[in-house]
This record gives sequence, C-alpha cells and structure tokens, in this order.
Amino acid sequence: MSSLSILNEHLNDFTHAETDAIRIEIENGIWQKFGREGVVCIIDMCGFTKVSQEQGIIYYLALVRRMQKVVEPLIIENGGQVVKFEADNCFARFAEMDDAMEAIQSIFQSVEKENLTTPDDFDITLSVGLDYGKYLLLKHNDYWGEAVNRASKLGEDVAGSGMVLLTDTAWQNLSAQEKFTVKKHDMEISNVTISTYEIISL
Repeated sequence: MSSLSILNEHLNDFTHAETDAIRIEIENGIWQKFGREGVVCIIDMCGFTKVSQEQGIIYYLALVRRMQKVVEPLIIENGGQVVKFEADNCFARFAEMDDAMEAIQSIFQSVEKENLTTPDDFDITLSVGLDYGKYLLLKHNDYWGEAVNRASKLGEDVAGSGMVLLTDTAWQNLSAQEKFTVKKHDMEISNVTISTYEIISL
C-alpha cells in the first residue's frame, strides 16, 4: 500500500471516528508516521504569469526548466531536499535554517550569473518564503502544515522580486543572524498578524 493510500485511510478513519478520543489517537498516529520538523522553503518565480501569457507555453516551460536546473543542485548541495516542483514554484525542506540560508545565497548568486548568459527576456527573478515548524511529509514528494502554508504565503503572495522573507520562528532558528541585515515587518497571514523578517542583503 502506498504512503498516500495509508494516509487517506487514516484520514477516512478520522472522519468517521465515533469519539474525540479516537480522533486524537488517529491524529497522533498520523503525526508519528508522517510528521517532520524543520525548515520549509518556498521559491517562486516573480512576474511570471503575465509574461508567460504574452510569450506562450514554450517560453513558460523554458524558464521553469531553467529555474529548476539552477535551484535543485544548490538545495541538495546545502543539505536540503526538493519536495516538489509545481508550476513556477519550488517546494523544498531543510533540517537547519543555516543550511537553508546558505542555499538561498548560492541560488541568488547563481541566478545573477545565469541571467548574464541570455537575453533579458529570459532572465529569471525569484522570491523566497521560509518558515520553521512541524509538517506532514508524504514520501518526500508532498507536504502539508502551517509551516508550509506560511512559507507559501510569504514566498508566493507577499514577497516581491528578489525578496527573502522569514517568519519569526524561522529567524529565531537561524544561528548565524549576524551575517544578515534584516528589516522587521508585521504582516497579516490567514487573518493572523505575525512578525516577519526581510533579508535586506544576501
């Protein structure tokens, strides 16, 4: 039975459980089997939808593939893992915030160099959202949880071109804080105000 089938079976049992005690037991079992804790990193290609609509699907796929070729080896090199690529986004995870930031630094440097080799129309620009917390990991190809939701919101919806945004939890789990200049913001995510840190310079 696949991991997805096992999870779906547990979720079905949770839905039809007769008591709260049984639901709690099922929930604990799901977290024990699929739960992880660490860094969630969401990388988004900026301004991509509008340009791809103007240029067409081949242009879209070419830029997406270019982004993937840049980010995946650098994530792996710095101890991370690409959970999945979806549209123009990269969903990754790391055990440690310091490793995640090393990867992000390398990615931005590599993108800058890569953009020099092609016409401006093929430049890629990225935004990044990071959180640290618990999540459910499905056989290394998908994940869910509040940490995933917050990182996605920051990386895809809030961060502008070239921006790296960290939740307060992510920032507090970064031991090498002295390496970075940051600007603190209070932002509303899912109707909850949270503190975020914008990395001013990488």
